[in-house]
Amino acid sequence: MKIEKIEELMEKQKNKRDYERLLAIRLLMSGTKPDDVAEEINRSRATIYNWAELWNENGWESLKYKLPPGKTAKLNREDFLDLKDILETKTPKDIDFLNTDQSFWDIEKALEFINSYFGTNYTYYGAWRVLREKLKFQYTKPYPKNYKRPDNAEEILKKRLKTR
Repeated sequence: MKIEKIEELMEKQKNKRDYERLLAIRLLMSGTKPDDVAEEINRSRATIYNWAELWNENGWESLKYKLPPGKTAKLNREDFLDLKDILETKTPKDIDFLNTDQSFWDIEKALEFINSYFGTNYTYYGAWRVLREKLKFQYTKPYPKNYKRPDNAEEILKKRLKTR
């Protein structure tokens, strides 16, 4: 493959890793020594040699970045955004299938909601990780509201404290 073709591939790349690998091959093909290429793109010399070997064996297809293997997520990005919106705007008693009078979310109710609404099977710890680590929700202590408290209670308190 010619250097011009490699440069065309580099222009089309959106993945930084693929671009970096193509850059290394282009530099090698233009006569740059592997040690200099490694220093230029901040990779080890062994990595440059490995990339060159892969390129020589199977060309560009062997150099493309592949996602690491692993379990796929139970919820995708849109599901996380939807979940965050629901948990921020509604209370458990607003959700019909939860059958509760609870006016605040705790992990148990959130877990029940997530598993029912999205058809997943999260554990307590899995739901905790979703809420705390992915959605960045904080712990708060729900305090009961005093139904006898007037709407302007803070103003009344300030007036009383000033008169003393």
